[in-house]
Amino acid sequence: MNKKTILPIMLAAALLTGCATKAEPVDKEFTNADSSTEASTEAALAVATADSSDPIDITCQEDINKYIEVETIAPIYETRKSTETATNFEGQWKQTNNHSSIGGDITISDQDKEKFSFTGEFWYFSHTGDAEGVAYFVSDNTAIFKDEEYDGYIFFHMNDGELFVGCAGTAGMMGMAVSPNGEYTTGEVVHTNEGIMEETYTDNELKLIKELISEDEYKDVFEFSTDEGVVSLYDDKALGDGAKCKYVDSFVPTMGGLGYELVLVEDGRAYILLHNYSEDIFYTNDTNWTSQELPEVSLE
Repeated sequence: MNKKTILPIMLAAALLTGCATKAEPVDKEFTNADSSTEASTEAALAVATADSSDPIDITCQEDINKYIEVETIAPIYETRKSTETATNFEGQWKQTNNHSSIGGDITISDQDKEKFSFTGEFWYFSHTGDAEGVAYFVSDNTAIFKDEEYDGYIFFHMNDGELFVGCAGTAGMMGMAVSPNGEYTTGEVVHTNEGIMEETYTDNELKLIKELISEDEYKDVFEFSTDEGVVSLYDDKALGDGAKCKYVDSFVPTMGGLGYELVLVEDGRAYILLHNYSEDIFYTNDTNWTSQELPEVSLE
């Protein structure tokens, strides 16, 4: 049976859409900051009428996508109010159920019946960003921060002890796919790529790879790319001569070409192509192989 395993990085990147950087003035125009107060109020009343208990309802990360448009969040922000029964948002929050190279840390403090303060640091592989400000309650479980300069928003929604955060428009100092969007916890963090090395390779395969490449290449290219990058595993494939094999492709976004491709054959042959930034380095233990390229593997 064919098995294809791809870490959900691209899905996560599509799901957790990043805030545009403040250096991009075109986004300021896109936010349509000149919308009238009357129109915003009417839209806010429509939202409140549709759901008077909580204008934002998020139970999983996918739900964040419902609220990442400025046109959706802006009228909800206009319903901010004082509440004596708000959920306690204060604490040190870390992003969870995400790839370890895509995440964020948020500190929430100084909560009262109207608002709380927050600071956050976020990253997408080697790119980083941050945001800080004051978020105002629109319900007991939801608070929204507005970036007054660029009319973007960051919303905070609590559900069953988990914090869901999303960004609409331009808010904070973020760009290059960096975003606060995701699920946060004050408890144990779970990463979707945890144990990826063991899931992708057997002990014997790792031993063979170590024998073929240098210690530095193993650590800086192979191990780093596997643990911190995007790994695609194509198992139960075959070479042109019919030999069964597995093909693995790994790369680290934002790292300018760092990664590798390899073919491991059931009979013990191995072919490894390391991408060390601008340099490609080929290794094999097949004494009959004269090419500096990987053998062709059908991925169908």
